[in-house]
Amino acid sequence: MRRDVEGIYSEEDKKMIYSLVKNNYGEVIITDTITEYLIPITERENELYKMWNLFNKSEIVVTDRLHGMIFAGLLGVPCIVFKTYNHKLIGQYEWLKHLEYIKLIECNAESIKKTIKELEDVKPNKFESKEYKEYYSLIMRAIKGEEIYG
Repeated sequence: MRRDVEGIYSEEDKKMIYSLVKNNYGEVIITDTITEYLIPITERENELYKMWNLFNKSEIVVTDRLHGMIFAGLLGVPCIVFKTYNHKLIGQYEWLKHLEYIKLIECNAESIKKTIKELEDVKPNKFESKEYKEYYSLIMRAIKGEEIYG
């Protein structure tokens, strides 16, 4: 969950989310796709793989971050996504909404409980799409610090 100026959820909301997830899954690891330190270009790929490995080991991802949702979608990890104050996350959800394991919901106890239950029965797959294969290649080149335009 966002801890920056774009975050819209209160500490009370976050405690409620944490409690519901902990009750259903046990251990909860709190992390962020934003680091508090600079990552040299030579280490970006390693840092990304560390994050992806953490996601892959998870039973569920709960986020209000665009990259959290995208990583979960690409890796096939069930994900609860909370709406944010702007259209950015909601707009990008449009190309993932066909995935049964990615759910964009309101942040309230009833929705969270219902969605956790729904996701228990979903068998996620790795996201594959010929339509986005070119973009994946561009993303990987950018991560490695390669020139992608021009």
